Amino acid sequence: MTSTARFSLAALVLFSICTGASGAPSLTELTGPQIKAAFAGKVISEGAHWSAYLLPDGRTKSIELGHPHRGRWKIVGNELCVRINESAAPECWTVLRKGKTYVLRAQGQDLYEVTPEPLSPKFPFD
Repeated sequence: MTSTARFSLAALVLFSICTGASGAPSLTELTGPQIKAAFAGKVISEGAHWSAYLLPDGRTKSIELGHPHRGRWKIVGNELCVRINESAAPECWTVLRKGKTYVLRAQGQDLYEVTPEPLSPKFPFD
């Protein structure tokens, strides 16, 4: 085996070990403090139906199907809990990191994939 072939094989093995055999990012469950660090002061959205700005003080500004709402969010144990408005029941999710995105999971079901981002004009909450 040539040195180039050995180098290529070694690089392939190292890549497989680092990324997993499938190349798909692994899921890592976040703790309550990690969730707060990742989401406080950021906007999350599933990309089509809703967006929520999670203010650092526990309030939310959100848009769901074109309708603005004001609600609350908090960390309960190792879950992110969000109430779209004051009268709504909270939705609580386990948060898993998947590369640069996060998966919101409830009762063993992956419900949303979100990427926290800073507040910007593309989110018309006010």
